[in-house]
Amino acid sequence: MDHAPTKSSRLPCSGRLTKGARTNSGAPSTGHAHDMTPAAITRGHRVIVLCMVIAVLDVFDFVYTIFAAKSIDFCEENPVARAVLNSAWGPVLGLGTLKLSGLLLACTILIIYRRQRISELACWCMALVFAALMTVWLIYFSHVSL
Repeated sequence: MDHAPTKSSRLPCSGRLTKGARTNSGAPSTGHAHDMTPAAITRGHRVIVLCMVIAVLDVFDFVYTIFAAKSIDFCEENPVARAVLNSAWGPVLGLGTLKLSGLLLACTILIIYRRQRISELACWCMALVFAALMTVWLIYFSHVSL
């Protein structure tokens, strides 16, 4: 008995369709994380590169925060980071654990959904926020001697 392929058997998974997008097989795109359209694949590559940029900027933020924490007039504005800096773990281990766990959680979620437009947008927003933070750190260190 011959069965014609159904719409659900041709698509990688069921779900909301992205308007106008097509998979490599010509079927409409589902918009899910394993979307194989050329645009989604390229977006996925950009998200991975942006996550690497975010990781590098996060390391610089960590190092600058540790240097600034040794400064006499430094006051951490983030209440969670402030509590961790003053914890029994100490500034390096405590803040390092906090920043690494947050970075791993965020980048894991973004990489899982890397072919989604919202993931790329989130990466660009995070990169811009970290770039602005680097500007703040440069201004701070230009006025403070360690």
